[in-house]
Amino acid sequence: MATVTFKNDIVCNLGGTEINVGDTAPVVTVVNCNPMLQNETVGGAQDNVQLVVVVPSLDTPVCDAETRRFNVDAASLEGVTVTTVSMDLPFAAKRFCSTKGIENLSVLSDFRDKAFSTAYGTLIAEGPLRGLSARVVFVIAKDGTIAYKEITDDIVIDRQKLASEGIIMIVAQVDKQNKKLLSRPRVTTYGIIGVKVWIFKGEV
Repeated sequence: MATVTFKNDIVCNLGGTEINVGDTAPVVTVVNCNPMLQNETVGGAQDNVQLVVVVPSLDTPVCDAETRRFNVDAASLEGVTVTTVSMDLPFAAKRFCSTKGIENLSVLSDFRDKAFSTAYGTLIAEGPLRGLSARVVFVIAKDGTIAYKEITDDIVIDRQKLASEGIIMIVAQVDKQNKKLLSRPRVTTYGIIGVKVWIFKGEV
């Protein structure tokens, strides 16, 4: 069972069926905000590569910045359908899209049955945010298999600045006396950079 943390403190298990690279992407029904309350299908084999960005709630600084950044990047991705999935009500999602100018991706809601979060194993099963989805990125190849998956380790750690600048974090240990690196820096992209490069390499 996969886990994430809440503010780097509370460990939270993820519920549902855990799927990984190489698995078949389940076909699930979620709810669109444009057209309002229209059922939409995510997963399975489709004509385009599917880039599915799962966020806890659009009404948070990090999810806001992440979705806006993906909206910009989606405009340059040919043959790729970009979708954001959250537990936000479609009415709130529509207001968010209108206010933030989201036009290049679909914003879908999993509020009705939690079908996506259960089928893809992203449902936060415990902790303060129980019932929401973890922050996860999936790339689904045209044949309907999971080609890429990335789970953000922590649900709500403040990455607003990182999100607005490309969602990149570099962690390194440095000796205070001689200011030399003690280990190789760890670079985490939280989806955008890694996914873009992956798609452009033509591996899906």
